[in-house]
Amino acid sequence: MYREQQRVCAKFNLGRDSVPIRKSSVVVVLLMMFTFAGMSAATTYTAANVKGSYSLLVNAYGGASTSQGAAVGVFNFDGVNTVTGYVTNIDNGSLDVQTISSGTYTVSANGHGSATASFTGPNGPGTWQIAFVLNSVSSSVARSLQSILINTGAGDPRVWAITATSINLSVPATAARLKGTYSVLLNWWATGAQQEAVGTFVFDGKSKVTSSFTYQVAEGTARPRSQELALIPSIPTEAVP
Repeated sequence: MYREQQRVCAKFNLGRDSVPIRKSSVVVVLLMMFTFAGMSAATTYTAANVKGSYSLLVNAYGGASTSQGAAVGVFNFDGVNTVTGYVTNIDNGSLDVQTISSGTYTVSANGHGSATASFTGPNGPGTWQIAFVLNSVSSSVARSLQSILINTGAGDPRVWAITATSINLSVPATAARLKGTYSVLLNWWATGAQQEAVGTFVFDGKSKVTSSFTYQVAEGTARPRSQELALIPSIPTEAVP
């Protein structure tokens, strides 16, 4: 019996007394120690995780009696604290291309960030204050940002939602970089009637784009439509600084 106990127990000497400890318990304790030693600190983020060029899609939503707004553009983040770029706005039927005259951004350790961009354009100056969170960080760079515009003003009842997607635009953009077939999903809302469409845009890499869509124009009714469009070369070409 004593020999059997020797096989399954170890003794820890504590002064004059010896405390028998089962070897299985010792193994468990050692494994727990290795586990805690292998734990890494929670991931923290900095401005370096938001770097490069990001395409923007901005939508402003309001009630049926409120004008809608939208914008597209490119923001270039330097990985430190500066943002440059431009946006093309359409607000209540008015088109306006604006360039960032000065822009800064910060990123907190928890992945939340903020940006302030001052614009100049044909319709006068303006400023965006943006709150964002990092999304899908890969190779230390956020692949997208989920954002909202927070300085809409007291007289603007709309909600401005912004999606920014990393596009790694390292050389000036040209029509040749937009070539091939792209699937498209469209949704739009009007007072008393909503419509949607699904289809394709085909870009020739030079100056033209053709479209083919199926529209839902009324409940249970679909209508196909094809159209040839010309690209408008008035949007600034941007590259990462």
